[in-house]
Amino acid sequence: MLAHAAQLAAWAPDAWPFDSAAEPLREVVGALWAYLAERQHAISAREIAQLAQLPLVLCGAALVRPGRVFGQCPGACQPLLQPRAAVSSLPRPPDALLAALGAGEAAALPDYLRLLRELPAEYRGARLTPSERRAVLVTLQLAADAPGFRADGGLALPTADGGLAPLRACVVDDAP
Repeated sequence: MLAHAAQLAAWAPDAWPFDSAAEPLREVVGALWAYLAERQHAISAREIAQLAQLPLVLCGAALVRPGRVFGQCPGACQPLLQPRAAVSSLPRPPDALLAALGAGEAAALPDYLRLLRELPAEYRGARLTPSERRAVLVTLQLAADAPGFRADGGLALPTADGGLAPLRACVVDDAP
């Protein structure tokens, strides 16, 4: 089951390799969620932790990790963070299962910081789309405005070439 889930998570929705009419992505992802929901009681803690790291929640044209789905989150953070209402698989994953995999009720400072720390490794030099760049900037602003915010060198910043870099690798006017 984990191998199948990992293989499914490896495909970008725009690059779905199967006949979309015969095997629509939203139904294939939905079937996986239905299978997991039926067997949630038998899934080990190790398997839950592994599933939580996979982008298996279909939200429109994006697959995201369960920990990036919230009951409420600012729309400007999409597509990097998603509201539960954007989940588009059929059937939808049960809220209790999403919560067990890390989905939250409302995005907050720890969620923004975790996202900003994870992004440089995820994108590894790839260019962000305009909506992803906007979402990074909005997430940075939300984090910076939150009580208790402290910048650290691991937070992602957009680069001039459209990618991401950790703060520790950035320079201002040629000075670190």
